[in-house]
Amino acid sequence: MFPPKHRSRPKSWTVVVLTLNRPKKHNALNATDEVAMEQWKDLYSASDRLVSGLFSRLLNTLEEALGHAVELAMNVAEKISLMSTKLMRDLMIYCPDTPDETHFLDSMTLMGMAESADNIEALQSYMQKRTPEFAGNLDRSDFPFWP
Repeated sequence: MFPPKHRSRPKSWTVVVLTLNRPKKHNALNATDEVAMEQWKDLYSASDRLVSGLFSRLLNTLEEALGHAVELAMNVAEKISLMSTKLMRDLMIYCPDTPDETHFLDSMTLMGMAESADNIEALQSYMQKRTPEFAGNLDRSDFPFWP
């Protein structure tokens, strides 16, 4: 449980939410919009039962949050293929407008990646308990459906 019982709990928590700025999308939140951020900041506390399952870790300071964010980014950079990261990023940014279209694009992407060199390397490195060495690149002809 966080924070440990021997530490006193701060009177208030700062929740830093990192979002993608997706202009013209119905679920976009522009973090520079102070009015929107002001409306969002007091909706729920991190300990509220409604949202408690959304947090895997609560950090006390911005420095701790930054350190954890860098640690996560390094993990992604070292253990996930660049091609996969690019496709995931594009799926979030260029997401279609309807759930059905999104599901179709996501499914086609997964099928296109199934036999990729990076996917095979990921499986082999996992089975051999070694760090993956990704060398795949994104060939547009493998994803003709891509927006």
